[in-house]
Amino acid sequence: IVTNQSGIGRGYYKEEDFKKLTDWMLKEFEKRGIDIANVYYCPHHPNENCLCRKPNNQMLEDALKDFDLDMKKCWMIGDKQSDIEAAKKSDIINTILLTHSNTDKKTDAKYKVNSIFDTISIIR
Repeated sequence: IVTNQSGIGRGYYKEEDFKKLTDWMLKEFEKRGIDIANVYYCPHHPNENCLCRKPNNQMLEDALKDFDLDMKKCWMIGDKQSDIEAAKKSDIINTILLTHSNTDKKTDAKYKVNSIFDTISIIR
């Protein structure tokens, strides 16, 4: 998982709160037989111009180093065009943009879906 968490940088919540929520989420996935290898997050405010905040791709490059991934076989599922842009910078060609309608967002994602459940048939 790669996620922008600007709420930390904006002071809406603390990094330790995000980590508690993440730990809970990982345990819930684990209960359902889903193993999430790592969660990469950017805690910075959007105005900080850091290298990790999507559409920059530092988090993806860190995952590449940590897990020796073949990015051409990876998938990016995101709800913002910045997710798709980050993926493309790291040579991830399998991209899915989650929207609320087929017309509400312009994107160069390979696929566009209305529900996270719609991604299942695409990835299979």
